[in-house]
Amino acid sequence: MVRAALAVAGTILQGLTHNPLAAPDILGVNSSAAFDIVMILVLLAAVFLALMSVQLNFLLSLIFWTVFFH
Repeated sequence: MVRAALAVAGTILQGLTHNPLAAPDILGVNSSAAFDIVMILVLLAAVFLALMSVQLNFLLSLIFWTVFFH
């Protein structure tokens, strides 16, 4: 199934560019995909850190309240 999809994608690339040697690395598809993956990882890390900071803030507030008001 995957091989068939890759074959179809290659055929489409060659047909659109009218270049029988059209390859993903020549057209920049590989570098664009790598950039997309890096950006997704950076954004996921930022969201994870934001969620962790909210949880840590809540935990520290709870500890502070427990220690000083009980």
